[in-house]
Amino acid sequence: FRMRRLVTVAEVTFDLRYSPLYLADLVFFTALAAHWMACFMYFFSKILPSNWLTWVDVFAQQYPDATSNGGLYVGAYYFATYTITTVGYGNIVPENTVDRIVTMIFMFAGVALFSYLVSVLSQAKRVQKESLKEYSLKIEKLRQFSVRNALPEELRLRLRVYLRDREGIKMLVLSILKCAASERYSV
Repeated sequence: FRMRRLVTVAEVTFDLRYSPLYLADLVFFTALAAHWMACFMYFFSKILPSNWLTWVDVFAQQYPDATSNGGLYVGAYYFATYTITTVGYGNIVPENTVDRIVTMIFMFAGVALFSYLVSVLSQAKRVQKESLKEYSLKIEKLRQFSVRNALPEELRLRLRVYLRDREGIKMLVLSILKCAASERYSV
């Protein structure tokens, strides 16, 4: 929830559009989910009895230069990332029953997260398209009004800038209200 607040502060402070910041928030959340999956994957491989073959053992044989904790973390993070994104290369695979169970849980979580990301991005695109259509309609009506009433070009320009700024303020107010509502009800 602090990340959302930081996104809102950045949006207002630097006069940024909401969509790119929201996308950055989603990417950060996905990266964080992959991090936790990588940590759990490594953790479960380390708590198993030493005579069990784990993904760490096979990974160390395939990539002898990546046997440090950092190298193993990168391998686990790589596995988590391609599981979340449903790519599934298969060069890091579960080697025992516990690894398979953990991987199945990650697969379900990854599909859920990936589906959520796709739905949020589609919703954002739809809303952006609707607001752009509404804005374009207003601009067209302003253009027709300006032509019909033979307004001077300087006044046309000022009216168009006013309309653009008004729409920007409207989006900012809606963003602030949405953020305030989410903070109020997230407790």
